Amino acid sequence: MSVRTPITWFVKNPVATNLLMMIFLAGGFISYLNLNQEEFPDVDFGIVQVSVAYLGATPDEAESAICLRIEEALEGAEDIDRLTSTAREGGCDATIELTSGADLNRVLNDVKGKIDAVSTFPIEAEQPIIRAFSASGNVMTLALSSNTDDAGLKLVAEQIRNDILDLDGISTVNMLTCDHSRFRLRSLKRLCVNMD
Repeated sequence: MSVRTPITWFVKNPVATNLLMMIFLAGGFISYLNLNQEEFPDVDFGIVQVSVAYLGATPDEAESAICLRIEEALEGAEDIDRLTSTAREGGCDATIELTSGADLNRVLNDVKGKIDAVSTFPIEAEQPIIRAFSASGNVMTLALSSNTDDAGLKLVAEQIRNDILDLDGISTVNMLTCDHSRFRLRSLKRLCVNMD
């Protein structure tokens, strides 16, 4: 008595085996041609990050002055699954994990509103940086400085950005500029100098 297995059937019917193999190959080729390809796919990790710089603060000072204030502000907020804050020397970082299916943009705006409403941050603390976690990281970071005015430096930076974009394999170049007058005002504010 012989046992009939699928392998035995395929061995005895080579035409059907080859036909089935051709169907699978054609289906795979058609699927490959229709495959959606993106250089930078929009991936939603469901994570919001909050960073607050508090220069000169110890981790204990950052925890009591920044981390606890962030946790209190976000307590009871909708669509937050987990909040983890880390006090470090010179500031605090908080990571907010959203519940499954939460609208990232709505939660991001909600978090920004709640953090901006905190009035008990120390005066020495920098403005909170609130952003959605992104998969795109920097490959390289360049910094420019000069004794010339900001407008001239910005023109040079734009020229460098355009030159880098002309290179093969480069798709995006982000340029951040700095407003020195804002830093001067903050420095004066820290020294309790009145502008009046």
